[in-house]
Amino acid sequence: MIQGPQRIFTWFGNNAATDQGLKIPGLNFNVTFNTVLQSKKKDEIQELTKRMADGSEDPKKWLPHYQTVKKIVKDGLTEEEISMFEEDVRVWQAIGVPREVQAA
Repeated sequence: MIQGPQRIFTWFGNNAATDQGLKIPGLNFNVTFNTVLQSKKKDEIQELTKRMADGSEDPKKWLPHYQTVKKIVKDGLTEEEISMFEEDVRVWQAIGVPREVQAA
C-alpha cells in the first residue's frame, strides 16, 4: 500500500481533472533533462531539423530527423549548459513547469 505524500500525489494523478476532462497542468508531467533541452533549445532544434529535411516547411518531413537532431544538439552542449539544464530539471520537478514553457 502506498503511504503518505506519495498516496496523495497518486490520488491527484488519477483524479485531478476539470469538468472537460482535461488534466491539471504540470501535475502528471514528468520533467526530464530532455524536457528542459527541448524547451531551451527549441529554435535551434527546429532550425537544424528543417535543414536536414531539405528546408521543407512541412512538419511531416521533419519527423524522421527530429530525434537525430535532438541528439546532435544535446551532444553539443557545454558543461555549463548541462549543469544549468540539470538545475532547471530539479527546480521544475519541485515547483512545476513554468507557465511560459507550458504555453509554448
